[in-house]
Amino acid sequence: MTMADKRPRSTPAPATKAERDEAEDRRRVVCAVELGWRIAYLYADLKHPLHDAQAAPVVAPCLPAVESLSNSDQLELHVRAAASLAGRLRLDTHARQIADLAGAARAAATQRGQREEVRRLVRACHHRLIKDLWATREGEGKAYELGASLFDTWNRLRLASVHSPRHIREEWGAVFHKDRIERIKLLLDDLQTRLDPAAVTVVKEHLDRWHERVCHALENDSAPLPCDEHDIAEIRSQALIWRQLVTRDKEPEAYLRREHRTRVRHEFNRLMWASLRRPLPIACAVAFAALIAALVANGPEASATTHVLVPILGAIGLTHASLIVVARERLRVWTELLWNRALAAVVFDVTCRADALFPVGRRYVPGLAAPAKAVVARVRTGSARAVARVEPTTEP
Repeated sequence: MTMADKRPRSTPAPATKAERDEAEDRRRVVCAVELGWRIAYLYADLKHPLHDAQAAPVVAPCLPAVESLSNSDQLELHVRAAASLAGRLRLDTHARQIADLAGAARAAATQRGQREEVRRLVRACHHRLIKDLWATREGEGKAYELGASLFDTWNRLRLASVHSPRHIREEWGAVFHKDRIERIKLLLDDLQTRLDPAAVTVVKEHLDRWHERVCHALENDSAPLPCDEHDIAEIRSQALIWRQLVTRDKEPEAYLRREHRTRVRHEFNRLMWASLRRPLPIACAVAFAALIAALVANGPEASATTHVLVPILGAIGLTHASLIVVARERLRVWTELLWNRALAAVVFDVTCRADALFPVGRRYVPGLAAPAKAVVARVRTGSARAVARVEPTTEP
């Protein structure tokens, strides 16, 4: 055994009660987001299957993956997953009520009339859930509503894609209406301390970009809005990215490749130098550095000002060591803030799908914009109140 093996190893300090409570609170918020997404998914799948799996051969060459399961199996899976999430939130009564739907959901896959009955039961479960959460656990109620809202952003456009071009335009305008986008952003703001701040920033910037591009297209372009299979897949990809970021299923850095990480470093350096070029931070930093240098150099050769400052600072509890610790902590917070801003800026560019469906250089037809503006006006006046209230799924 070497001396290194005999050396006592430091063990991490056990988490305090406050830290454990904070971690538990974050876990519950993430579970509530997942539960809202899952209930909305189940409700939508009963309306129109999200994955129409092909019939499997009599003897499959390999074991089936989740997406290759039959619709009956998937409906049962969604019910059991939602019940499990409710159980993890210690909503035992709701968990039992959701779990009781598993058999009916499975049978509904082959019986059209049964589908509507199960949808009615799922909607009733949703109403009970959202009322109880908002009444007793407001943070988790907001998280539940956030999860359902993020899913509906994709699902409403998916359902609208099979209807007339006019209905598609109205649904695009309603989904990305300012009131609805601001509602989702408000939920993100209220949950920011319990979610990843960088993820919250990225999702909010995404929502603003989508709102801007969709409104611009509705007001200036009479061409049909994106509605084919590839376009709906892009919107689905965007919604899944939002879910992954908010629930931390995927860290923001995981979306970046090597060249993207280089861009993060360049953006960090740019933000740092831009911050240092401001006169007030420079003056404060110089004054603080001069004060620390004067305290460190305290001695017979120190100036009269230093001899006056030292007793005053000592009287209020500031010593050489405490000032150095404060300076080090402020520098850490400042650099972490700049790094998160740089990371969010690059992750936003990499993960935003709005530019793919609504490119900046798209040609618009000014002479044919009047019908589009009428659609926007109709959405703003007639649909604003409807979209301000986020529900599991809005039927076309």
